[in-house]
Amino acid sequence: MKKILLLSLFLWISLETFSQSTVQLASEVSLDSLVKTVREFSGEDSTIVNDSVVRIQHRVSNKGNNLAADYLVQRLEALGLQVEVTDYRKNGRNIVATYKGKTNPDSIYILCSHYDAVADYCADDNASGSAAVLEAARIMTKYCFNNTVKFAFWDEEELGLIGSKYYADTAAKHGDKIVGVFNIDMMGYDGDSNTVFDIHTNSAPKNQFLKDTVLHVLKLLQLDLIPNVINPGTNRSDHASFWNQGYPGIFCGESFIGGDPNPFYHSAKDRIAVFDLNYFHKLGQLAIGTFVQLAGIIPTAIKEDTVVACDFYVYNDTTFYLSTVYNDSLKTTNGCDSIYILHLTVLPHSEQIDTLSSCEFYTYKNETFNKSGIYIDTLIAANGCDSFYIMNLTILPIYRNTDTIKACKFYVFNNKKYSQTGLYQDTFVSRFGCDSIESIHLTILPVYHWSDTISVCEQFNYKNQVFRSSGIYYDTLKSQYGCDSIYTLNLTIYPIPSRLDTFLTCGDFIYDNRIFNQSGMYRDTLISQYGCDSFYTFYVGITRINDTIHKIKDTLIAADTACTYQWFKCNSGDFLPIVGENERAFEVRQNGFYAVQLSKNECIDTSSCFQVEVGSSQSPIFSNLVLFPNPSKGTIHLSSIPFSEKLQIQLYNLNGELLFENNLTHKNEFTLELPNATGIYILKIESEKGSAVFKVVKSD
Repeated sequence: MKKILLLSLFLWISLETFSQSTVQLASEVSLDSLVKTVREFSGEDSTIVNDSVVRIQHRVSNKGNNLAADYLVQRLEALGLQVEVTDYRKNGRNIVATYKGKTNPDSIYILCSHYDAVADYCADDNASGSAAVLEAARIMTKYCFNNTVKFAFWDEEELGLIGSKYYADTAAKHGDKIVGVFNIDMMGYDGDSNTVFDIHTNSAPKNQFLKDTVLHVLKLLQLDLIPNVINPGTNRSDHASFWNQGYPGIFCGESFIGGDPNPFYHSAKDRIAVFDLNYFHKLGQLAIGTFVQLAGIIPTAIKEDTVVACDFYVYNDTTFYLSTVYNDSLKTTNGCDSIYILHLTVLPHSEQIDTLSSCEFYTYKNETFNKSGIYIDTLIAANGCDSFYIMNLTILPIYRNTDTIKACKFYVFNNKKYSQTGLYQDTFVSRFGCDSIESIHLTILPVYHWSDTISVCEQFNYKNQVFRSSGIYYDTLKSQYGCDSIYTLNLTIYPIPSRLDTFLTCGDFIYDNRIFNQSGMYRDTLISQYGCDSFYTFYVGITRINDTIHKIKDTLIAADTACTYQWFKCNSGDFLPIVGENERAFEVRQNGFYAVQLSKNECIDTSSCFQVEVGSSQSPIFSNLVLFPNPSKGTIHLSSIPFSEKLQIQLYNLNGELLFENNLTHKNEFTLELPNATGIYILKIESEKGSAVFKVVKSD
């Protein structure tokens, strides 16, 4: 095979010129661009100036507004403009960018606004006008104009038109040929939404021409705006500086003087939030469209070629492999752009790829191929470009194969199942479609089975695995031939029964002829019906009551401290309960026999009867002794103590323990602090002539 390269080229060439119109350039005015500039220039948003992220806090001249001036210079220089910065006095700086005209470079049109302010923000006065001038520069620097245009930003307008006056006076001294000044001051507020705007002019013919140009462009752009011509116009904005030097000028802006003033004028409340953005956009289009009309746009020459090529096309040392529309900018003799447009269609060579497999050989166009490989044939396509046929050929052999195979139980060969040892052959079509003969020497290996039946108590361990449930379990092992061997375990697990009982007694507990005299958990091991251990667990809770009674003078005290109490009077074998006597201590007031019933953990025991003779030990020398308060929260007082006696004072608890002891001589009063614990205490006072006992109650 051989490859033939054919390149066909068809060209259609046409040349025509057209001019970019005022309407076209006005349509390029972007509201997003205007809003972004106002937000940055009025300090709503941060921006980048001199490679730093900053926020323009204000533009007040006498506070220093150089950051705002630097922002304007940076924006203008980024458009490739020649920028002149004039510091005409301290805190006074004008910014003027020049874009040279091609036909009448000495004739100058100025689009201007003042950039200074009197407060923070001041978005309408006059970030709005400054944004429109920057937007005009962005659009117009892409085109050529007959006349020279200047984009100017005046300082200190708010202090009396100082910046623009300096420039106009200097231009007049130098004899500058300024043929028109378009001043923009406040263009974002339309409070009554009537779309009226003001045109400030005077009766001078050239100023009337400027006014008529605005009205012409308004009609040309078909903007929904209503002009209000004021003649003579105000002298409160920068155009007046040029009127004073005899230069033509005009001032356009919102209807501030015409009847709809911004109520936030000259205050920090003058922010972009009060803008009518649609009104702002239309005034921007009108201002920039009028300035384009005055400057005189130069038509751009355009040449267009239509080219059809195979595979690729080379233009100006650039190789194109895909169809495209390519634009190139050239320079005409007057230095303006000339646009070359190439409409290119690149036709690819057609390509067909076949991947083929054949047994032993393959024939293509009377040529026989017996080796695998990639073969290429070149044809001519219908579009005149080469067409390539690529054949990826694989030659497959016819082969025979014999395998020796050992298998467990059976073997499947070519969808047939063999369970006996032997030699087997089969002829089949390979995955490539060729005949192949496959032979196998087959050996069938046996599979073994065995089982165990086991009964155990609780659990069974098999190969590190614990079984706790009865069942049939299987394990697969490998025989000496590598085949599976199946082991079956028939397992019975007998449970180990257990039982738990609780016994609560009021004394010793007897189980299986054994006596238990202490509370606790006990366990007994039995043998179940399956021969497995059976566990019997029982808890014994023994409650014991001490029914001993102690007597201190006329008070009986139960020895057991952890019971509930009921005191009885013994009467001829009967026990009569004494109402209200349920404390551990019982103060006897009447001679007789007494007993106490004690209850604890549902166990009840009653003491023996105890004889008491009331007052038998109370000495008459203490008959006037007074003890108070009783009950007491901590302190008791003794008064009217026999003065001449030598006394011993003792305090006991109900267990008979001595808590306090003191000797008292020649005193008839005494104060005693009781222990912290609440309860009943026994106070004993003794002398050589007798003694007295008192029950004292300590309360909360």
